[in-house]
Amino acid sequence: MWRKKLLTPPSPETLPRITSGNERNERRYTSLRSHAIKWGKKMNEETERASKAKQEGRLEDAESHEKRAYEYSGRMRRENAKASQAIFNECNNPKNRNRFIDLHGQHIAEAKQHIKRWFDDFQTQRDVVYIVTGAGRHSRNKNNNTTTKKGQLKEAIQDYLKRLYQYNETNVYGDDMGGVFAVLFCIHEYPSKHSRKCHKCEYVKQTE
Repeated sequence: MWRKKLLTPPSPETLPRITSGNERNERRYTSLRSHAIKWGKKMNEETERASKAKQEGRLEDAESHEKRAYEYSGRMRRENAKASQAIFNECNNPKNRNRFIDLHGQHIAEAKQHIKRWFDDFQTQRDVVYIVTGAGRHSRNKNNNTTTKKGQLKEAIQDYLKRLYQYNETNVYGDDMGGVFAVLFCIHEYPSKHSRKCHKCEYVKQTE
């Protein structure tokens, strides 16, 4: 039963067409991260000044610049965390969260945290659920918020999932672009500490 559900694209009722990856919404996500971007630029400037001061032997100046860079880095992280949650809330209606989550606009580390918190809410539920990353046309770099390698978020989440669950890349109804992962969520149980196969869902643990 689970295998068939993993391989079958979800119905529009289960996963409606996603518009959160369009250019207008991408601009909205950038706007929500404006404060983080500001502090990130200041951090980079201070880091460069620290490096130059070290090269010129001005060690006290270098230390001062490094302290400011560290301060700005902390501010950037805090602003990114607030923006990440705001973006997540905009993309995800609470009534749909038992079926899917949409990770458009998220950085990789943020996306993983949202997945973990989402799965923590499931407790003992075992079912196929869906994670939307998009096809990867607008992935962002976690340090400077600029567009980076195409599909970076999708690839990172795929790698994350394969270490934990049975999954299959699929798509929303009427679209063949991919960027949707059907995941068989399961609290794995193994017959023994040496076993690699869950006896409930037949997931096989990945070897390092």
